[in-house]
Amino acid sequence: MVSTGNFRVSSLIKAVSAAILLSVFIFQSCSDDKEKSSSGTKKPVDTVQKPIKKEIRMSFDYPASNILIAHGEIVPIEASPKELNVKPDSAVLFINGKRVVSSLDFPLLHNWNTKENKLGRHSIKLKSYFSGEEEEISTSVQIKSEIEPIMYSYKIVKKYPHDTKAYSQGLFYEDGFLYEGTGQYGESTIRKVSLEDGKIQDYFNMPPNIFGEGITIIGDNIYQLSWRENKGFVYNKNSFELIKNFEFSTEGWGLTSDGKKLYMTDGSNKLFVLDKDNFNVIETIEVYNNNGPITNLNELEYINGEIYANVYLTDFIVIINPETGKITGQIDLTGLLKTTNYTGNVDVLNGIAWDSKTKRLFITGKLWPNVFEISLVRK
Repeated sequence: MVSTGNFRVSSLIKAVSAAILLSVFIFQSCSDDKEKSSSGTKKPVDTVQKPIKKEIRMSFDYPASNILIAHGEIVPIEASPKELNVKPDSAVLFINGKRVVSSLDFPLLHNWNTKENKLGRHSIKLKSYFSGEEEEISTSVQIKSEIEPIMYSYKIVKKYPHDTKAYSQGLFYEDGFLYEGTGQYGESTIRKVSLEDGKIQDYFNMPPNIFGEGITIIGDNIYQLSWRENKGFVYNKNSFELIKNFEFSTEGWGLTSDGKKLYMTDGSNKLFVLDKDNFNVIETIEVYNNNGPITNLNELEYINGEIYANVYLTDFIVIINPETGKITGQIDLTGLLKTTNYTGNVDVLNGIAWDSKTKRLFITGKLWPNVFEISLVRK
């Protein structure tokens, strides 16, 4: 028979032993979890290493990023340490990737004459060296035209009929006929139209998946763009037979030629100069007036060494120097097609053609009822 006292002692010993075993188990479990965490299986959130952001120690005092500078202006570039007691061992200034000056003294100062540079965006970078460490900062400028464009209005000389179903995208005049490229999916064409009566003499229907855009003529070839299909087309002017296709990487908007090269727009402020035989981009020209870039350049016409461009969704045509990209003139055609003459779904101004023999300028628009012969009047 076991006594009550011995039973109590035995129970107490068992309880203490169980507590000790439980403590050992908990400790071992925590140790296992830590081992798992340290092995990379799962890390606590507070142990994740965050990248340390490197402090930039230099800055451009001038110019501010993307500032507009007139062509020919001198830009006083200045860069200095953010803290007077933290100076680099040396620094090198680059303009458009070309090394222009290095310095051991700060602030770094350099006067950049923009006279020899093209219009458009130019990058400025500074590489600074701190005890073998390299630090780079950058800014940029846009060079605009320094010329104030000549402003023109117009006088209507004569009106000619125009097909109100022709969504005009490109226009070219030659020997009494207008060659017109029209747009819209399923409706795009190239057509030869009699100027005097507007009658279609010949036409070519483009595939329904092609949205036709600007056209021009060189010799016996008609060149045409598509909008978003990245394709261009060359046709025989006399038969409208498709000769070949070509490709480009941008959208296609306007097209013209000086007889040797093609000029193309894509809706930006750029003129792309293309080789007429292999269609490679020879040069890109950015177009600016004295206030900044002019975008939405659309239908084009080469006239007396300059390029006339419709500015899409406006009543303006700008006159561009193709050598520099500077806008030398602007034509305000507000009211050319009066609202009383609207028929159906009249759309925006778009279409410029030039008669080089008799010096006549023709203007029309998308779905317009008329082609207008106009003369320019200087304001």
